[in-house]
Amino acid sequence: MWDELLPADPDLMRARWEEWGDLGERPIPPEIQERLWGAGAGARLEAWMREQRRKRIMRVVRYVPRRIINRTGLRPYLAKLRIVKA
Repeated sequence: MWDELLPADPDLMRARWEEWGDLGERPIPPEIQERLWGAGAGARLEAWMREQRRKRIMRVVRYVPRRIINRTGLRPYLAKLRIVKA
């Protein structure tokens, strides 16, 4: 379950965990604490945010040409030329 946490601001995450978390009953393992708000957590957050931006851009880059091809009715002709799938 710890692997499903999305990156967040390390200082904010630690403050929220201390405010709402069960540090006494269910402590976070030390390696998870290190990953969430330890050294390098800020860099991992930045890398994750860059990757999310890249994914959004790639979805748009794939969506726009596909949408234009479908709306203009070019798909059958481009499929005959084996540029796109039928």
